[in-house]
Amino acid sequence: MKTLLMLIPLILLCCPGCQQGERVLVEPKADVEADIQAIKEKIAELNSAVNAGDLYKLISIYGDDAVRIPPNEPPSIGKEAIQQSAEQMFDNLSPREEKDVVENVQVSGNLAVAHIKWSSLITPKTGSEPFDVNGNWILVFKRESDNSWKIIYSIWNDETLVHPDQAE
Repeated sequence: MKTLLMLIPLILLCCPGCQQGERVLVEPKADVEADIQAIKEKIAELNSAVNAGDLYKLISIYGDDAVRIPPNEPPSIGKEAIQQSAEQMFDNLSPREEKDVVENVQVSGNLAVAHIKWSSLITPKTGSEPFDVNGNWILVFKRESDNSWKIIYSIWNDETLVHPDQAE
């Protein structure tokens, strides 16, 4: 009899239908199209910041621990290093006419990857002639706790380094 009395509470605890007030967390359904649009808007902000030479706007789009990997250079790791690299770029080049064409954006949960084809007219501040460059760019974004998207990885190539005769 004692065993039966001890088993009844155990059965009630184990029986999912018997538990009262059980909370079930349901993940909200992701709105992938809205996320893709938000990523495209971030890329447009990035393009605008580069064209305007707006260092602070540019840096605000990167996450704190972001990694930026330019072609034929060591990576810049962290927001401070990325800022130093961008300052050097803006010190040596006049604001340029960069055009970004978003080829594809893939979103999976709190991560997104964008492939961009870019082209740019660069004007050196040394007085040299402007020149065209172009390439491909991969940006990895992470959704922050405030639901905004920040770049966590930025890597690109410069196709004019590979095929200088094909610069536009």
